[in-house]
Amino acid sequence: MTRIELARLSGRPVDAIRILAEGELAAGGRNHRALLRLNGHAQGYHSFVTLEGASEDATPTEWADNALVAGRNRAGLDTHFRIDVSITSVLANGLRIALGNARYTDPGAQSVEYLLHGYLTDPRPIERIEFGFEGGTVRGSLAFYTLL
Repeated sequence: MTRIELARLSGRPVDAIRILAEGELAAGGRNHRALLRLNGHAQGYHSFVTLEGASEDATPTEWADNALVAGRNRAGLDTHFRIDVSITSVLANGLRIALGNARYTDPGAQSVEYLLHGYLTDPRPIERIEFGFEGGTVRGSLAFYTLL
């Protein structure tokens, strides 16, 4: 996973963030989920994605507790992906809410889109984000914007 230390880049605590990722996944004939983690947490997430579009090998909803899930490629195919996720500032109960979408388009020009929903309880500022796929080889770009 790619790790970004936000405090070094922004010079101040980050309370809310928007993350954009775009690129190519060489899947090697397997399906790989895209994962996003905050502050080094590898558990405690309540994350699910809802599939929008037709895919013969995907369930309509996928859940995870080890990261915020931002969809996956389909049918083990290589794919172009575009992911857009916003993570809110801390709410009164300590929750951070994540909302976003992800589009995956394979070489046959078939696309699926996922709607991302999730939360994590962590009242600290966002100091580090990690993004990556569970496997395969990725080439692309990752951008983030701090939100006021």
